[in-house]
Amino acid sequence: MKFQVLPLLLVLLTASSAWAANSGDASVIESSPPRRHWYGWQTALVDAASLSLGASVAALSDQGHDSDVSGAVGGIVVASYVLGGPIVHAAHGQWGTAGASLGLRLGAPVGGALGGLLLGYGVCPRHDDRDVPCSAVTAGVGGFLGFATALVVDSAVLAYEPEPNVNGPQGVRLVPIVIAERNHWGAGIGGSF
Repeated sequence: MKFQVLPLLLVLLTASSAWAANSGDASVIESSPPRRHWYGWQTALVDAASLSLGASVAALSDQGHDSDVSGAVGGIVVASYVLGGPIVHAAHGQWGTAGASLGLRLGAPVGGALGGLLLGYGVCPRHDDRDVPCSAVTAGVGGFLGFATALVVDSAVLAYEPEPNVNGPQGVRLVPIVIAERNHWGAGIGGSF
């Protein structure tokens, strides 16, 4: 009679272990956290193209070329700065990251310019008779720093995606198996890895 209780206990243990494995219990052994793939070089490449185009427009403007063409190309430069990174993120299926990139690219230069302006009001002389007021210079520097920060953070921090898993589920999952019949019983371990 005592030996008939053992198979029943093993069946209950198997059922509870299988339930725990399927419910995400900590008893499931994971081999490693999911790996991430960096695609920031793509956002950096789009930004480099945008900056190169902007430098070309600035050089042509200084040489006295048509200002209408320069203005149109300048609009393309601004649009490629604002939308280039978010489009790369969206192409990778990272829609939340695309929204964060758009917010960063719009907010960091504006926030930097406002911070620079406030700093300028605090440190610049009250009566500034220069052609370009000191507070405007600090606002420009702050805006540029915000712009540069947005480019670096977008490429170095935001541009990650889960690495594609071509070999099935990651990690090791182990589940005990018990078979109990009237005259005999067996035990083993099943799983995936």
